Amino acid sequence: MLGVTYYLTKPAIEKTFGLLSGLANQGHISYLIICLSSVLDGTIEEKAALSHAKFVARIGEPWLWGIAAEQLAEFLAGFGFRLLTDYDAVKLRDVYRHDRALMITYALPTV
Repeated sequence: MLGVTYYLTKPAIEKTFGLLSGLANQGHISYLIICLSSVLDGTIEEKAALSHAKFVARIGEPWLWGIAAEQLAEFLAGFGFRLLTDYDAVKLRDVYRHDRALMITYALPTV
């Protein structure tokens, strides 16, 4: 799921998480990069995120699904997952990539 969620439709996301919930073992940790819904609706203040979303749309690969950060834990719980850690783009950039901004990443184990 790393890096593909924003290219899927909401029904495809829901189907995928439904399948994953049946496959994952308790204690399994998955890493997920998501797109914030505010990037898709243009309300995010992060100019780089908006710019990148416009770029991928222009080359024919638009981002189709995003979720508000405050809704993610509840969304995941609906499939039996628990949000473990929430890293924002600034934290990820500071820790891992000093040369460019990243999207939000979440780590989630099954319950």
